[in-house]
Amino acid sequence: MIMKMSSFGYVENSVRQIIVEIINEIIKEENLPFERADSDVKLEGPKKSPNFADIVLWKKGGVLQQAALVIELKQPMYNPLDEEIVEKTFLYAAILGAPYFATSNMQNIVLFSSSENVPLMDRRKGFYKISSIARPSDLRREDVKKEMKNGLRNFLLKFTEIYSGKQVLPTIPVDEFFVYTLRTLVDSLSTPLTDAIIKAFNTDAVFKRGFQNWFVEQGWTPPLNERYYDDFNRSARQYLYLLANKLMFYLVLKTHVPDLPDLSVGKTKDGESLKKALQRYFEKAEGLSGDYETIFGINFIEKFPIPDEIVDPLKRFIKNLSKYDLKRIGYADLGKIFDKLIPVEERHKLGQYFTSQKHADGTYWSDVVDLIIGFTVKSPDAIVLDGAVGAGTFLIRAYARMKHLNPYLSHEEIISRLFGVDIAKFPALLSMINLAIRDLSVKENYPIIINEDFFNVEPSVNSNTIGKWVDINQRLSLLAKKERKFLFRRLMRSSETRHIRDKRRWKNILQNIKTNSYKRLNLNGVSAWEKEAVSTYTLCYTA
Repeated sequence: MIMKMSSFGYVENSVRQIIVEIINEIIKEENLPFERADSDVKLEGPKKSPNFADIVLWKKGGVLQQAALVIELKQPMYNPLDEEIVEKTFLYAAILGAPYFATSNMQNIVLFSSSENVPLMDRRKGFYKISSIARPSDLRREDVKKEMKNGLRNFLLKFTEIYSGKQVLPTIPVDEFFVYTLRTLVDSLSTPLTDAIIKAFNTDAVFKRGFQNWFVEQGWTPPLNERYYDDFNRSARQYLYLLANKLMFYLVLKTHVPDLPDLSVGKTKDGESLKKALQRYFEKAEGLSGDYETIFGINFIEKFPIPDEIVDPLKRFIKNLSKYDLKRIGYADLGKIFDKLIPVEERHKLGQYFTSQKHADGTYWSDVVDLIIGFTVKSPDAIVLDGAVGAGTFLIRAYARMKHLNPYLSHEEIISRLFGVDIAKFPALLSMINLAIRDLSVKENYPIIINEDFFNVEPSVNSNTIGKWVDINQRLSLLAKKERKFLFRRLMRSSETRHIRDKRRWKNILQNIKTNSYKRLNLNGVSAWEKEAVSTYTLCYTA
């Protein structure tokens, strides 16, 4: 194995020493079968510049002879599942003859087996939360040190059972692995992103006004200043959950839309260029699939600043996530990944979006929802509308109910009977993903979830269009003013490269779209391309 050693995410010696002292205290207090832990253990090798293992846990009576565990520490903003970190630590464990190794960003620690005969990244044996530390220097605070000690105690006790053979090596299900990976993105980057949002709030009057308006749209009381830190942090975490969902959904969608390009952001140097690069990929996904504008489109939350300090860990995260072959994951497991991504304590903070109760498989829905669905969805042909859809719990359970009543119903048939509306982008995105992911193999797989104020949505006057989306007037009536303007500009740009048979008539059509004059909109007699353009673009900007 060719190994390129690097110093990214370096944790200073004094911080490592504090962690070693904590581990040694736990060994003594719990009478664990280890002699002690040491930091900065020099490794013998052919290189002129020696390498050092961050932390080595020695077997009882085997100091400097029999290593039980090698731990690599990185700063909180780095993912402990980064492939380069894992490979480096495995090499150190091999040199020291340690049967196990672990990688940690001081918030989480991941345990691996050194000798199992499977690919390296598949040797993961456990994920353990050890703290919520934001910066390495925080470990000098007694409250943070106490939390870290409790987390490390839990990890060491479980590791002791594995090391002594009292517990069989656990197998980590694939959905849990991806849930952990995506949650790590949120936990590791939320603090620097929060700081960047606060800075923009204090220095950019336009951003401040938009941020406060966005808070009101969520049904939250907007913060007045940086003393409302929890509010800024909640918004940062929502942004990162949104990004995690979009990245994962892009990669899943790519397995069904082969023309989608690989996510390649390695050349971006700063937060703004990274954000623009990602949005270009998301726009390609929207264009090539013809769907999913609610997921990949831009809302105010996408305007949050990405600080330059998290560009490297974010690029590394995207690179590692892109390596996994998602074709091997079934729809049931994919559904669980998105269902379980946001933990219960986070759901409590975002309470207005969720009707939640954790079930045995780790997914969430409330038994009350099933009770209501049981009384209301009495036929597999039912049509269901949720005007405050949240994360889509009611529609997801309605989907399951319809499938139960008629197992022969196709995914397309069920999706066409479910409608949702939510004024906030985040829950609308979650709802769309949670429904679409049920079966991405079908062409007609665009859940009708509208990111709009429910009271601004007008019903169709033609009952025959329900679930079919063939009435262009109906689609147009659902567009917000800013979306109509965007649609108008996009159609104008498209028309400049096409031969328009009747330019005056085409201009009138576009003007009616722009001014919301739907009753005068008549597509009879225009070219097939003109009809297709209005229909396609309107559908893209409706749900």
